[in-house]
Amino acid sequence: MSPLEQMRQCVAQHGRDGADAWLSQALDMIDPNALGGVRVSLARCARKVGDAAVSSATFPGWTARDAARGALVLRAFELSDGAADAYGQWLRRGEQGEQESLLRVLPWLPRPAQVLQHAVEACRTNSEVVFRAAALHNPFPAEHFPDLNFNQMVLKALFLGVPVGEIEGLRGRITHELLRMADDYATERRAAGRSVPDDIGLLHNLFGETES
Repeated sequence: MSPLEQMRQCVAQHGRDGADAWLSQALDMIDPNALGGVRVSLARCARKVGDAAVSSATFPGWTARDAARGALVLRAFELSDGAADAYGQWLRRGEQGEQESLLRVLPWLPRPAQVLQHAVEACRTNSEVVFRAAALHNPFPAEHFPDLNFNQMVLKALFLGVPVGEIEGLRGRITHELLRMADDYATERRAAGRSVPDDIGLLHNLFGETES
C-alpha cells in the first residue's frame, strides 16, 4: 500500500463521519495547473476530518487531519512538477496546525531536494509546536540536511528546551563540530549564570558510543 493510500486509510478509520468521502472528492478536484485549490482543502481538514489521534506505527503522533493533509500534498506532488513551490507557499501561509501537518509529511515527499530549503527554514521558527513537527520523530533532517543546517537545528532544540534525544537519526549525525557548538552554547549559559541543558551531556554520550 502506498503512503498516500495509508494516509487515506487513517482518515477512513479515525476521521469524522463523512471525512473519507470528503477527502476523496478533494483529491479528485486537485488541478495540477491551479494548485491554489489545495490550499483551501488543507485549511478545511480541521473541520472536515478532525484531530483524532491516529494509531499507526508509520505515522507516530499524527492526527486524522495530518493524514488528510498529507494525502492532499502527496497527490499534488504526483500531479504537478510545480508542487514544491506551492508547498513552500502553503507552509508560509498556513496556520500552525497546517504547518505541523505539512512538516510531518516531509519524509514521504518524492523530490526531497526541492523542499529541503523549506524544511531548513521551518527549523528556524520560534514556535515550539512547529519546530517539534519538523525536528522530532521526523527522519527528513537526518537524511537530507547538510551538516551546518542539522547542527543549527540541534542547537535550536537545546535553546527551545525540546528533547534532543527525540531527533530521529541523531546518533549518526553527531560530529566534533556539533559538540563544539554545543559546548560553546554551554559556556555562554554558564557565563550568563544560567543552567546548562542536560541534553548537551547526552550528545557527548551518544558520540562516545559511536566512537567506541
